Amino acid sequence: MFLILLFAVLAGFVAWGQVNKRLYNDGFSPFNLLFYFWVLPFSLRLFGLSSYESEWDLNTVLVLFWVTVCLAFTCIVPALLMKHYSFSVRRPIFERTMTLFRSKPLINWLLFFFILSFAAYVYSEFVTNPTGVAAFTLVNVPSTVLGDLHRWGKDTRWAIITPLLFVLTPTLYFGFRVSQKKRQKLLLLFLAMLYPLMGMMKLSRSDVFISALNIAFVEYYYRKYNSRRSSISSPTQIKMVMALLVAIALMYVSVVLRIGADAPNVYGSLGFNLNVPSPLYEVLALVYAYFALPFENFHRFLMSYTGDLHLGISFFRPLLSMFGQGEVADSMIATINFNVISGAANTGTFLTPVYAELGMVGLVIVPPIYGALVNILYGRFRIKPNFMNFLLYMTFVYPWTWLFFTNAFSVLTFYINSAFVIFLTFLVARRRTGRRTLLND
Repeated sequence: MFLILLFAVLAGFVAWGQVNKRLYNDGFSPFNLLFYFWVLPFSLRLFGLSSYESEWDLNTVLVLFWVTVCLAFTCIVPALLMKHYSFSVRRPIFERTMTLFRSKPLINWLLFFFILSFAAYVYSEFVTNPTGVAAFTLVNVPSTVLGDLHRWGKDTRWAIITPLLFVLTPTLYFGFRVSQKKRQKLLLLFLAMLYPLMGMMKLSRSDVFISALNIAFVEYYYRKYNSRRSSISSPTQIKMVMALLVAIALMYVSVVLRIGADAPNVYGSLGFNLNVPSPLYEVLALVYAYFALPFENFHRFLMSYTGDLHLGISFFRPLLSMFGQGEVADSMIATINFNVISGAANTGTFLTPVYAELGMVGLVIVPPIYGALVNILYGRFRIKPNFMNFLLYMTFVYPWTWLFFTNAFSVLTFYINSAFVIFLTFLVARRRTGRRTLLND
């Protein structure tokens, strides 16, 4: 059975890739990302590698089938509108965006906002943090219990401006890629690396992952639209793979450091029963816990929850957060028994909070809404790959890649960042050349 499932997953991987190549020829299309961050984790759960997993009933199967079909369908719609908008056809628009990133006004604005938000980030998440720099603290005192201190500062008033780094880090990196001045290139690259490095020192997986994802996004489309780099050579592919492996290794190290001396209890609570030697066992156990077990947690919650609906904890949470009522949502969440496998595997895909908030109605209507949002942004970007559309789509790539884990669409941060992108667009568009590049392409 194991080999049959493995063959089916590999066949699905090949087939999905061929469909994506025919429809979009784009590694960062929502359709392609959906396979890696929804279909593949879902398929991984079918291997049943944890002793805590149970047999799914028809309700769970039908819900997950419906959600997968909805998400996939919304990903196919843009292809119907983009028949005449290949990368080569729209390249002149993107090249004007690259030219814009060489302009002094835009670089100055990016530097201004970066200094402002990075200073707030360092103060709120390091200076006021009881552990200081978490990585250094754990190296010096391995018995330190971090708890949720890796999230320190994420829910304070500073969180209004610090997440701008999600946008500013990759835009500075893009400035580095297109700059023709050696000193400026070095400065922009140095600044672009600060946030992910600080996230690593704080042992914050989300900071590292968002930075790496958005920088990869920028690098990918820089090469895709750049006429001089329209094809990716083998040495470059090797470098990109190596960079990805380094990022994954750093994230794994951060997890190991955070687990610390509690490792036996953590791995034991996952029930991972694949018989392989250490440290491969620990690596595979964490991968399975992060990618596959959220689907099991959703099943457990779907079957066990009989409580009231909690309006505002997921789909409508951005509205609460907008009016400073995020604590109300947190207090409601604290009363819910999510019936998770363990504290080490305590998420249930984006569907769990949606079900707790809106019940079965939410499971029917929310997935296509999220799918439509991301694919509208993607379609706009592919048709008009200008400054604003480029950054707006990038802003929502992270929530889309996190569907298997949690509902990042419920976080106000990404909507604030979208408003910031629009604000930055019109700020730069005051110049006549900027207005033509940003708004009229």
